[in-house]
Parts: sequence; structure tokens; C-alpha cells
Amino acid sequence: MVFNNSELVGDHVILNATFLGQEGFLEPYEMTLNITGLNSMISTTTNSIVYDTYPSRFNFTTSLIIRIDNGINSTILRTFDNLSICNFFKPKVTVNPPVEVSPDYFNISWSSTDKNSNDTNYYSIWLSIDGGASFMLLQQNTTATFFLWNSTGWLDHDYTVRIRAFSVDLTYFGGPFVDIPTDYWPGDYSDGYWFAFTHDGPFGTVDIGVFPASDLFYFRGSVNNQIEWHLMIEHPGFPPKRIPEVIDYEVVHNGNSFINGTQSIGADYQYTYITIQIDGLDVGTHNFTLTFSNPGDSGGIVVDNVQVTVWLNFEIYIAVGAGLSVLILMVIALVTKSKRR
Repeated sequence: MVFNNSELVGDHVILNATFLGQEGFLEPYEMTLNITGLNSMISTTTNSIVYDTYPSRFNFTTSLIIRIDNGINSTILRTFDNLSICNFFKPKVTVNPPVEVSPDYFNISWSSTDKNSNDTNYYSIWLSIDGGASFMLLQQNTTATFFLWNSTGWLDHDYTVRIRAFSVDLTYFGGPFVDIPTDYWPGDYSDGYWFAFTHDGPFGTVDIGVFPASDLFYFRGSVNNQIEWHLMIEHPGFPPKRIPEVIDYEVVHNGNSFINGTQSIGADYQYTYITIQIDGLDVGTHNFTLTFSNPGDSGGIVVDNVQVTVWLNFEIYIAVGAGLSVLILMVIALVTKSKRR
């Protein structure tokens, strides 16, 4: 029975207005059902009107006005006011404590219940670093009840997890879902949270060394002479270690500081070089020493020595040598002539 102020609740509420007849009421007649909450009116010449409220896509409150008229100045009017029609129920989400399954990898899992038994729940996963004031989307449009979060590169902080669960009736629209969540039908949703989830930062830092650079030489006056050290950077592995963005270094020349620099490390970390220009050195032997601290888990100081030899210009050397030869020949000639006298 339906009375005023009734709440009609179910997975699929269908209204059925049936006229069982009344003594003295002649046929034929027309029966009309007016649903004010939907601005909908249905008429029939039979004794029953059936109306499915589910396609309305939302819950609503309405008045039902049933009018039966036989056109012979006889009318039956029945009204039911303030009826609540409840087809749709938001899922209830429970978020489990995130579990670190391996360094920097966290399993975020949850469960949900939905009174709409025919619906499929779709989820989106969000993360907040400011206590829930704002959220960043990690994944959406998934029916899985877990998400493996790779936290590499995220700040050491307390995070809030939000799982948003949508009710989706695939019998009305089975996808593809392009505009999310607009394409979800009916799309009612609710949120579940896990607060104060602590992320402790990346799992270690890669070790950085250097491939020994070769000794070299050049002639005084030549240009574009340089020492190039190829950094030996450990592979991050899995789960991945952190790769520093920069490394500070010092180069010492013959015991004196030559340069203090910073070398950036990009995505192609395996092709990272420290290069210094060494033009204009005096003739002789020079010792250059590269030094930097290994930022990786093994720590320590990395050192590599390079010996640079600078020679006299080749053309000047030959010219001087030729002059000496002429001078020696002249002296010998003079000595010989003197002896002959």
C-alpha cells in the first residue's frame, strides 16, 4: 500500500496504478497518471498504468495524481503527496591502510558495497599532500580494488588517500567511457579516505664513480685541449634508487684548486661527463686531480688523476735544432782551417 509521505525504496522502483473498478462507474474510461516530480503524464484506456522510475537517473520526491474519467460526467481522483522515489544508492567505500610491499612501492587497497546489485563500481584514486585541501589524480576508470603506487621521487611527507567509487549500470551504457565521469550512468558516487599515510622517500641513492681518464699531451700553442671524465653512475635497479640531479666536484692542478663546479645529471644519466679546458699551460708536466663525494649509499670520496704533458711547438723545435747544426758545422770548419795554417 502507498500512503502520503511514503518512501519507495528499491533497486528498481516501478509504479503500478491499477483501477479495480467501482460500482456504478461505467466504461470506457481513460486513466491518467501525473508524476509531478518528473513533469511526466501517462495515459491509458486500460485499467492499469505501469511506470518505471529507474531511467530517471536520480532519486526524487513527487506527487502522484491518478485521474479516471469515463466522459459521462464521472471522475475519480486520487492523490499521493510527498512520495520519495529512491532507485539509486551511493556506494560505500572502505579504504585499507596502505602497505609497503617493497621499498617505495605501496599497495593501496579498498572495498565497497552498493545496494544497486546490478551496478558495477568504477574507481578513481587520488592523493593529497596538504591534508585533503587538494588532490592529485593517480588513476581513474578502473574496476580493480587495489593500486600499486610507485612513490619514487615524491616528497617525504604524510599523504591522504581518497578513493572515489561510482555506480555504473552497464546494461544502459557499457562504454567506452571517454568523458569521465560524465559517461558513467547513473554515476552517483561517494568517497572513502585514509589519512596520515606516511611516505619515507626513495629507497636509497645510486652510487656515482668515474671511469679513469687517459693521460694526454699537447704542443704549446694548440687549442681545444680538454680533459673529459665519464661518470660511472649505478643503474637504479628495481625498486629504483634515486638519481641525484647534480653533483659538485673540484679539480686540483699541481696541488692548487683549479675549478669548483657543478655537473647536472639528466635522463640519459649514463652519458654524463665532467669536462674542463686546459689550453695555455706552460711547457712541462701537469697533474690534474678530480675529486667529488659519492652521494650514493656506499659513500666515500671519488678521485681520479690525469697527467698532462705540454711540449714546445714542433716547428720552433725543428728550427732551433737546425740552427744548432749550422753552428756546430761552422765551428768545426773554423777549427779545421786553423789547424791547416
